[in-house]
Amino acid sequence: EPVSDENINGADGTYGEVGSSISQIIENGSGGDIWDNADSFFFRYDELSTDALDFGFDASVFVEGLTVYSSQITDSWAKGGLMVRESLEKDSPHFSVFQTSSYGVRVQYRKY
Repeated sequence: EPVSDENINGADGTYGEVGSSISQIIENGSGGDIWDNADSFFFRYDELSTDALDFGFDASVFVEGLTVYSSQITDSWAKGGLMVRESLEKDSPHFSVFQTSSYGVRVQYRKY
């Protein structure tokens, strides 16, 4: 299936976008936060089949460079990284590894 983009709970009225060239993908993120019980963020994703979920899956990602850009840092917890979500619902369980603007690499998750 093709890679898709989604604004999860875009209640704050901001929306992300993706641009690409031969050697890189540039994502301009948006949203309030990925935290508590209602996420609000821009998500670029690819869906796994039910078979992959039934039997487990391996995922790997190589990030050559990840930079949180802004004319001014909007929040010390601004983040980008790899996320596995159950669904696109704002309160979906997830497991994530993020590079933050001020706190380095962090693991974050929400249980069922």
